[in-house]
Amino acid sequence: MLKSEYIDKGLVRYQFISMPLRSIHPAAQKAAEAAFCAGKQGKFWEMHDLLFEKQSEWAAQISPLKAFEGYAGQIGLNVEKFRTCLQTGETALQVQNDLAEAAKRGVVATPTFFINGKKLEGAYPYQVFKALIEEELQK
Repeated sequence: MLKSEYIDKGLVRYQFISMPLRSIHPAAQKAAEAAFCAGKQGKFWEMHDLLFEKQSEWAAQISPLKAFEGYAGQIGLNVEKFRTCLQTGETALQVQNDLAEAAKRGVVATPTFFINGKKLEGAYPYQVFKALIEEELQK
């Protein structure tokens, strides 16, 4: 709803910054890389959503790469290009840069949102975001 009401209309800019919590999710780094590799084929959000949906399948695996390749096939990626991207660490620097940006902004939890610099940690219902956005748009 936020996307259609604010982002798609150009009223709000949405920026996603990956912050894999590696200390508690050892495979999170590779999952973030997988989403960015999928993004190279125009399917970042499809992979992102599938990774969260299937997290219980891959999170405890020592090497979840085969699972990620399976997801790549499910969402219609060129699996060979995806595999090469993931195995070579092509998007690892992108994830590292996001982690540095999150640290610079003082982010310590996910999800964290900023609405005109106001930090909002945690998941909140639509109405909370709507109220904050409307307040900021009135300024």
